[in-house]
Amino acid sequence: TLNITSGSANSSFVGGICGYIENGCSKMTDCQNDAEIDCTYENHNLRIGGVAGYIVSASLAVTNCANNGDLTLGYAYKYVGGCFGHVYTAVNFSTWTNIRNSGDITWPNTNSNVPYVGGVLGCSNGTGATGVIKDWHNSGNIYAQADATENRPLRTYVGGIAALANVYTFSYCSNTGNVIAPYLRNTGDITTWVGLLTGRRYVHTGPKGTGDATTTYADHCLIKGTIKRYKMDKTGVEECEVNELDELYKFAFADQGSYDGDLDPKKYITDCYATGDFIPEPSTEE
Repeated sequence: TLNITSGSANSSFVGGICGYIENGCSKMTDCQNDAEIDCTYENHNLRIGGVAGYIVSASLAVTNCANNGDLTLGYAYKYVGGCFGHVYTAVNFSTWTNIRNSGDITWPNTNSNVPYVGGVLGCSNGTGATGVIKDWHNSGNIYAQADATENRPLRTYVGGIAALANVYTFSYCSNTGNVIAPYLRNTGDITTWVGLLTGRRYVHTGPKGTGDATTTYADHCLIKGTIKRYKMDKTGVEECEVNELDELYKFAFADQGSYDGDLDPKKYITDCYATGDFIPEPSTEE
């Protein structure tokens, strides 16, 4: 077990393999962390990942990497991922393949900055990121629980694969872990953006409709598991064991699909399934 009880006052980086991957590093391959990470250091800006905490290398390619250790967190850190906590650079995600997390994440929901908690990736928000999130897999459970009636003034992003990513297509990915999220709200905006695949919405315009619209897609993904989150219409909490297609449409992304017009999830989710085993992408080799 890796026990973290202290760090830098300004920022800290924790990873089972690397805490911080700086600019210039071009390759990370065949890395696996099996150690549990137990972190109690009180710094909400800490970046923590089972493989790497913080990545700023735009040239980095990642292949065949995995985390199997649980992340048990004693403080509400801002960036948490089963494999990667925070990617803040213009990476090409199409060069990141066969990435897996099986470790559980336990995150204590308390008021801090806006948090991002993902089964594989917490947050990617560097300018210029490109590509497709492909061949990423999570089977770990995410526990970020709180009282459904609590008034929380800050948004919370939770996703089975990625809490929030600035590339918008998920292809040949799988999440089979449960996502148990904080059931919080405030008077102005839904504060729990939670999905079994990602905390992004189908059509994402930022809090309260601000910002330019971006559209999120998923294809050929296995998406199943139990989810708990606050209802988008603010009428309470819902819990569902996703094991059929209609439920997948409703719970894959942060939106609840209305099957009407631009909100119809069938416009954004194709050839995905909620039963059986993951079906990998067909080989192109002859």
